Amino acid sequence: MTTPLPFRNPDELAGILGVDIPRDILVEALTHRSFAYEHGGRHYERLEFLGDAILQQVVTLELYERFATLPEGD
Repeated sequence: MTTPLPFRNPDELAGILGVDIPRDILVEALTHRSFAYEHGGRHYERLEFLGDAILQQVVTLELYERFATLPEGD
């Protein structure tokens, strides 16, 4: 059984989320690789890679600053 999504198009989703995201990027973020392979277009994995890299940078900086006196490995 599937549950219908609470939005009909990407612009409506952006409004629900209260964010201003370019439509093409939002569609890319919502597109699975298998769908993109069958229908053409981009999929979310490129954005996922970028998000992971940004998250790693933010966490690394926070740990570096929070534990400035600890030696490496502790």
